[in-house]
Amino acid sequence: MSENSWQGRVLTSLMAMAGFALSGLSGLILYFEPHGRVAYWTHWGFWGLSKNQWDDIHVLSSVMFLVAGGFHIYFNWKPLVGYLTKKAAQALRYKRELVLSMVVGLWLVVSGILSLPPLSYVTQFGGYLKSAWVTSPELEPPFGHAELLSLKVFCQRMQIPLPKAMEALKGWNIQVKGPGQSLEEMAIANGVTPMQIYAYINHLEPKPQPMGPDAGYTKEQVENMFAGSGLGRKKFKFLVKELELDPQVARQRLAAQGMTIDDDQTLKEAAQAAGKTPLAVVMILLDAK
Repeated sequence: MSENSWQGRVLTSLMAMAGFALSGLSGLILYFEPHGRVAYWTHWGFWGLSKNQWDDIHVLSSVMFLVAGGFHIYFNWKPLVGYLTKKAAQALRYKRELVLSMVVGLWLVVSGILSLPPLSYVTQFGGYLKSAWVTSPELEPPFGHAELLSLKVFCQRMQIPLPKAMEALKGWNIQVKGPGQSLEEMAIANGVTPMQIYAYINHLEPKPQPMGPDAGYTKEQVENMFAGSGLGRKKFKFLVKELELDPQVARQRLAAQGMTIDDDQTLKEAAQAAGKTPLAVVMILLDAK
């Protein structure tokens, strides 16, 4: 056989190994990357690649691994069948090991579906790593996929006068094709992030009414103000500032309802742990009647 001829078995083995390595590496990066809303809002990247690019690498490398694995089975079908037949006969001597491996596999599946500890701690730690990227309130978008909205619709949503917004952006040398251009398109065209675009115009938003502990809100008022506002994604230390609450008072109100929360824990995480909705927790924090 010529040394320059293609070796199918060697090629598929090497491709399977490359796919496995790339899939593992990209999977690790996806494990600790920020949540999508934050990544898109801030144009997060790692090693010069964006979240979407790492997502695509993970998918394509996984496909490469599966396809190469399929060809590997094809090229080695006869020896593989012989090996499995031999091992199947030997497996009868290792019943305990076989049963244990099946139980572990089932345990993994059930734990993934029902979020059972201790394996659920792995996914929870991943959630913690993703949330750790948010070190200031500005890194969170005002609502999910805000960057996809046109400037006109975004301003309507945030109650910002469109003419003043366009004037403010012009003052920051931001080129705007028109009110129909999305924040994402505008950001890319000007070499900035959607977060920065918003920072240039957020001073035009109407000032919120004071929300101190003595505001005397009703549950209906809290629901009208905060339902669907995305407060559930905010960390406790940022949330109390936005609600203008004393952190100690806020913790006391939660403790009275049998709840605890860490500074870096999101409202949604604390609510889920207590079997409540984020909106219900906001009502507790504001002592809504």
